[in-house]
Amino acid sequence: MDPTVPYRPHPYHAPPRDVPRHVDRTAPEPAFPAPPPAQGGGICALGRAYGGWAPDSDAARICHIAYGN
Repeated sequence: MDPTVPYRPHPYHAPPRDVPRHVDRTAPEPAFPAPPPAQGGGICALGRAYGGWAPDSDAARICHIAYGN
């Protein structure tokens, strides 16, 4: 680089002049409260009900070991 020529950053590296350098990106508060926790047997109950797991199946046994319900 020629030392007699002043350094100019490439235009793509320079920040835009009309955009603030810091923008507050905090999430707004939700408009309504969170729903209460679900009642019932949890994920294993869903597997038994909708997955058609037999009570003594591998899937039911693994779910009970992993989630305890």
